Amino acid sequence: MLYFAVSILPVGLNQVIQNLIPFTTLLLSYLTLKETLKPLELVNMGVSFAGVLFIVMNSNKMTNNKESNGKSEFFYLAVLSNLGMVVIGSVINVIVRSLKDVH
Repeated sequence: MLYFAVSILPVGLNQVIQNLIPFTTLLLSYLTLKETLKPLELVNMGVSFAGVLFIVMNSNKMTNNKESNGKSEFFYLAVLSNLGMVVIGSVINVIVRSLKDVH
């Protein structure tokens, strides 16, 4: 999934999306492990996610030129593929965190 995303999207955009792993880990740990969130953390999560959405939407406008060699039609599929990798990484982090009571 990551290889496909890197072959379609610019590397900078890939890294912006990959840096959502702490965001989704926090969200998943809140839902599954019942961890608490402070109001400031909720505000920070909203602002960071809005920033990523802004970057992704503006990147699509820039890749829709003729220099993209037909890759713009796979733009959203590559973004979804990269988001899939983010979710997989977050699930792994939550699973490891839930194993802290095993030892």
